[in-house]
Parts: sequence; C-alpha cells; structure tokens
Amino acid sequence: MWRSLFFTTIFLCSYPVWAAYQLQQPVVASCSERTYAYVQDDIIHGISYEVVKAVFERADIPFQYRILPWARIYNYGLHRENFLVACLGKTPEREGRFQWVGAVNHKLSIYFYGLTSNAITVNSLEEMKQYKIGVLRGSYYEDFLIRNHFPRESIHAVSSTEQTLLMLTGRRFDFLLLEESTMSIIAKSLKIAADQYQKVLFAFHAEDYLAFSHNTSSALVERVRKAYQELAAEGVIQQIFIQEDQLKEGYHPEQ
Repeated sequence: MWRSLFFTTIFLCSYPVWAAYQLQQPVVASCSERTYAYVQDDIIHGISYEVVKAVFERADIPFQYRILPWARIYNYGLHRENFLVACLGKTPEREGRFQWVGAVNHKLSIYFYGLTSNAITVNSLEEMKQYKIGVLRGSYYEDFLIRNHFPRESIHAVSSTEQTLLMLTGRRFDFLLLEESTMSIIAKSLKIAADQYQKVLFAFHAEDYLAFSHNTSSALVERVRKAYQELAAEGVIQQIFIQEDQLKEGYHPEQ
C-alpha cells in the first residue's frame, strides 16, 4: 500500500512538469510568400508571423518559427507532433486532417491570371479546362482544379509561386491560379510590372488558418486556440490584419 502511494505521489508531482514539457517549443512553419512571412535584416515579419507571435505570447508558450517550402510544410503538418502550419487554406479536402485554430487573414479572392499580351477570353471553368494551368504544388489552388475535374494534363504543379509567375511569363502555360494580393506582391518582388498580367476568370474564395497536426497534444491545441479566441474578441487579430494590409499597399521588402 505504501509503495503504491509512493508511486502515485511521484506521478502526481511530476505530471505538471511533464505537461509543461509537452507544451514547450512547438514548431510553427509558414511558406515563404511575402503575404505570410519574410525575413528582413534577420528579423521575421509578415501577417502569419505577427498573428502567431501575438497568440503564443498570450498563451505563454515558446515556439520556433520557420519559413520552409510549402510541400515540406504540408507534409510535416500531416505527420509531425506539435507542428503548426501558419498559412493553411481551409478546404473540404483538409477539413478532417488538421486541428484548426483560427484565421490569419481576411477572406481571399482567387483568380485565373493570364498575360495581357496574350489576351484569351474564358467565360467558365468548363472552358478553362482546355488550357494549361500553373499552380503551386500541394496548394489549395491545385486541390480546386482536381475537385472541379480539370484534366490531369492541364494541371502544371510547380514548387514555388515565383516559379509559376516566371513560367507564365515565359509562356510555359496559359494561365496561373493565384490569390489577388499575392499576385501583385510576387510580381513586384521579381521586378516584373504587374500590368503584364490580367485577371481572366474568378475561381473561388479562401481563408488561411493556423492549424495543428493531428499528432499534436490536445492540451497544446486548446491552450493556443483559447489565446487566439481571446485576442480575436479583443480586436487584436483584426488590428494585425489591418496593419499588414497597410504594409502590403506600401513597401514590400525583399526576402
């Protein structure tokens, strides 16, 4: 009996230490698009980072923030423990694969873009299916095309958004699928005049979220989610959105 009591006491005393350990140093990752996160003078900036920083400070949880290629982030988000994707579009395909926390931007407008110098009129998704479309590999752009039964041969998935823009400019495909503000930011970062491209057809609306892997402890998820909800109720999250929108309209630093 005394032995059983001894081990029970040891467990109860050590549980808070174990629980605290479980909540320490989750890895947070964002893709390198300047709409989400970028590095300037060795300091991370961007809407995704600012939301994460505010939320984790409120939750009093240390974290590691990394900027990684999108395909790697998505794979880690599916399989790694205590991993938070800081720029994940919420789609039907992904709904049950992650533990969702909260949005990191306003509702986004996604369009098919083409070259202004190669004007092609397209009036519907069905008409669009006859053309070659460039998308970021593993993105909700690619998911959208697959969900809407675009032929596999018309979908050209590449490893970065910058690459899609450059390949469209080089006429490697007819259109690319991209979010409106990202289009202008990436064009500017590549020193390409935005008027070289034009919207051809609206595709869909989307929102990007903070989302934990399913291998993340429920205690960590709930603590972060509670902090996000508190900040949202206080208007802090919305203020970050407004401030980042103002920055996007002005200076866009090189990464």
